Amino acid sequence: MWSANVHFRRALNLRTIELNEVAVTPPGPPPTPGRTSYAGYLTKGWLCPQATRLLDRVVTNDKGEQLFPPQPQYGMNVEGISADPNLVPQPTRWAVPDDPALGSKRGSGCYGYKRAQVRRSAEKLRFADGMTINLVGGPGVLDKSGSGAFPGTNGKVSNYDQVQERVGGVGTLPDGTAFDATRMTVWRHKGGANVAFFDGHCQWLRKDEIYTRDDTGKIVTNDKLWVVLK
Repeated sequence: MWSANVHFRRALNLRTIELNEVAVTPPGPPPTPGRTSYAGYLTKGWLCPQATRLLDRVVTNDKGEQLFPPQPQYGMNVEGISADPNLVPQPTRWAVPDDPALGSKRGSGCYGYKRAQVRRSAEKLRFADGMTINLVGGPGVLDKSGSGAFPGTNGKVSNYDQVQERVGGVGTLPDGTAFDATRMTVWRHKGGANVAFFDGHCQWLRKDEIYTRDDTGKIVTNDKLWVVLK
């Protein structure tokens, strides 16, 4: 989970969540030894007010402070990279393997872009408002499949105008259409989303800047914004 990275948190002056700070036992598999499943949680100052009703996994630490999951609020762009070791060709050959034999040097969840691979950093989306997998330790990722074009993530609807803020990640819309919001960008702020770019600047983008349209008016992905490696 990107928000658990100690260097990332230090750069944002976001303190580290200590190992035994939260007594709540999380659902799902245990975390990597020496880490807490809540390491990526955010303090109140980083809470998106527009996403508060989605936060069903809020925990309280040993000092009575509430901590909030980032996944229903924000996501990181992983377009063109993957942690799936079975992909051929493997898009992230440089990633440290998730191999228990490596001990403390194992690369669980460690995949990303090399700095030199990022093209036109001022034009490439790195983080944005999102509504991704709402699970403790879930990845909180976005890609262009969730930017509004159809078909979206896993061939389903992944357009915020249609999905809105339905919890659960995947499901069925009232008309029977299947949706997948696990990598979906949300334009919950007056029809736009707050975006952080790879060069460090932030900007509010209209939904029609997050996606684009072809000559027929059909919504298509905005590769100029999403495809970091080109």
